[in-house]
Formats: sequence, C-alpha cells, structure tokens
Amino acid sequence: MNENLILISSGKNWVEQTAKDQLEGVSKLPGVIRTVGLPDIHAGKSPVGMAFLSQGRYYPHLIGNDIGCGMGLFETGVKLKKYRKSKWVSRLNSIHELFDIWIANPYKEESPITDLGTIGSGNHFAEFQCVEQILNEKLFAGLNIAKGQIHLLVHSGSRNYGQNILRRYCNPDGLQEESEAAMA
Repeated sequence: MNENLILISSGKNWVEQTAKDQLEGVSKLPGVIRTVGLPDIHAGKSPVGMAFLSQGRYYPHLIGNDIGCGMGLFETGVKLKKYRKSKWVSRLNSIHELFDIWIANPYKEESPITDLGTIGSGNHFAEFQCVEQILNEKLFAGLNIAKGQIHLLVHSGSRNYGQNILRRYCNPDGLQEESEAAMA
C-alpha cells in the first residue's frame, strides 16, 4: 500500500482483499491526499467504511449513501459493576413497537438517554462499550469519558439523504472544486 493510505485494523479482524484493492484505488485518485480504511471496511461499489481527504476535487460517489451518517458516543450513567447484559437482552427482546423502547430501558432512572429510535440499516449499529485500558492518560483526560462507565456508541444512517446525493452526483471523475456542478 502507498504512503498516503492507512488501514486501521487490530489484526484480529479480517479485511477482504477486494476492499483493500478498492481503498488503494481511491488513494490514487487525482487530488486525494490521505485515505484511511476504518475497522468496519468492506467492499462495495467503492470501499465502505473509509475516510479520505482530497484537495481541489470532490468525490460524492465515494461517500455515497454514507453522506449524512453520524457517529455518537453517549454516557449512559450506568457503572460497569451494575451493567448486566442479560438484563438488557431480556428487556430489548420485549420491544415490539417504538413506545416499548422507554419501558425496556432497565436503567431509565439513572440514564440521561431518554429517546431511542431507528438508526438505519446496513453497517449501522448501536453497542455498549466500557473503557478497560487507557494508553495515553493525557489525551484521555481531555475526552471527558469516565473509565468504568457504560457508554453507548451509535453509527446512524442518513435516512435516504445520502442516497439522493449519490443519484445526483454519481461521477467517478469527481467534481472540480470551483465547477458549476460542485456549486449546485
């Protein structure tokens, strides 16, 4: 792989060769300065689960459906020692409609998360996490994340916004920064 390409992977997760090849192709596009494959990278029409920086040219087709997707990390207010996966699983399995979501929250009295809803499909997810090990104390201190607390990490969808942009600007050559199409 070339010097403006980074693949973030623990070595424990498998990354298919097609995704790596697609990532390499993106890194060679005109104006691309840096290309990063994220841990969830997988093959698509272009690699899904990547980020890139370009100068002088936009590539909306590379972002595609992910335009408008979001990532958020939320503190639940629940300490690790009180968290029980089985408790969450039984409550979540009882959800049959959106109204049931608040009722299913086993920590609703402790948690600042008051509304949950749909996050989209595909590679979108919500997962509970807890910091187990701190590698850089100084950097961690500035993040305002509590060790020993359960957090909720959410990757949400754009709810069709990205698909609409993809349809309008599906051009593999990209758009020149000052072009009429880029200004539209």
